[in-house]
Amino acid sequence: MSSLLQVKVIPVNGVPCLTSCKKEERVQNDIILFENLLNFRGENANCNDFSQKLASGAAIFVNDSFSLSHKIRASTVGITRFCYASLAGFHFEEELMQLLKINDTTRRPYIAIIGGSNFLRKAPALHLLASQCDGLFLVGKLSFQIMNGLGIPVSSCLIEKNATKEVLQLIEIAHNRNIPIYYPTDLWCLNSNNNEQLEIFDSAELLSGLISLGWTPVDIGPSTLERISSLLSSYKKILWIGPTSFDLTEEFSVGATQLGQILNKASHNSCDIILVGGAACKAVKGMSDSSSQYTASENESIVWEFLKGRILPGIAALDKSYPYQIPWDDVFSDTTQPLFVDIGSGNGLFLFQMARNWEGLNFLGLEMNEKVKTACILY
Repeated sequence: MSSLLQVKVIPVNGVPCLTSCKKEERVQNDIILFENLLNFRGENANCNDFSQKLASGAAIFVNDSFSLSHKIRASTVGITRFCYASLAGFHFEEELMQLLKINDTTRRPYIAIIGGSNFLRKAPALHLLASQCDGLFLVGKLSFQIMNGLGIPVSSCLIEKNATKEVLQLIEIAHNRNIPIYYPTDLWCLNSNNNEQLEIFDSAELLSGLISLGWTPVDIGPSTLERISSLLSSYKKILWIGPTSFDLTEEFSVGATQLGQILNKASHNSCDIILVGGAACKAVKGMSDSSSQYTASENESIVWEFLKGRILPGIAALDKSYPYQIPWDDVFSDTTQPLFVDIGSGNGLFLFQMARNWEGLNFLGLEMNEKVKTACILY
């Protein structure tokens, strides 16, 4: 890394090694590289002392680890208490901007294809999507809960009995908004007595009786995929979050692959595609070309927490609300004019004088010193 970046990089194996380094040596070096901090209890516990040692010698903290935003860690949350400034890195802010696109409902109609399991845990997020989208298509084990809530007989071994209330609430939200909820019409199933025997069954037929005969659903069937393909042609925005299969192994991923082909085709027809999770991203990225247009995030856990309305600790710990967008049209009367930036503008007197002399330019002053900035505002 040192040769690649052309700066001196010091590998440090944990805080003890960091504190054993002389401060003078650390100041002279450009980068201190930590090993995986998850092995330290102070990191996972967001320990105050551990955080302070991490921040030793640092004035500005830049968090570019968006994948840890939903966790409270010393290296992403605690460290901010001991730094002069705590900011988001470019990758962090880019990921956050992509996250916010999920809640953007300006493009309609908008449908969400939702897979995975654990309805109860995801209920707040599912209710939010039902209140925002114009249609929901549930796959994976989540679809069993919806089918049961709609009165379709489902084997008791597939039902989350403690999620019945939340399922009915979702159905009620969709009914009140007059939006459809779709579910698989057929399923690929594996014979538990013969791991090489796969068959396609009608969903209702399977769930009402064939489960007891040793057939286990593993993936969505061809009729379901045809239905999805037909439905998506009328939507302008599509969110795919969570796996389509009922088995998380790579062995049963045909449904995801074919759904990826459907979405890749939709992306060429001016449709906004948002992919969330490893299964969705892998399925579409594997066949997309330079003309494919989609937003992808493999951080599925963060997206679920965001959709639940939870405050993400890694974002809340930063100095300002992100993503921070300045309303330039409110700042400058003509944003098309050339911009002059004064870095370290002090009390702003020089900048004010320049603005008076050059009316055809826009002027922006940047200053870190709080006292000087206050004097500038008072002036």
